[in-house]
Amino acid sequence: MDFKYIGENGFKDIDLVIYGIMEKNDELVSGMTFTVPDEKKSLIKRLKLNGNYVQIKRKRRNK
Repeated sequence: MDFKYIGENGFKDIDLVIYGIMEKNDELVSGMTFTVPDEKKSLIKRLKLNGNYVQIKRKRRNK
């Protein structure tokens, strides 16, 4: 599942570090996108509830 960070630049999120999405020295930048594996349901739930992240909807392709 893809998310976009829309908060302030320079923010660090310990949950993203714990789940291996970003390194401990990395900082979030507004507009940054990242993918969370679907099996990490607790992290996905937290990100959906947090106002600093928006879920990026995937577009379906017609075949």
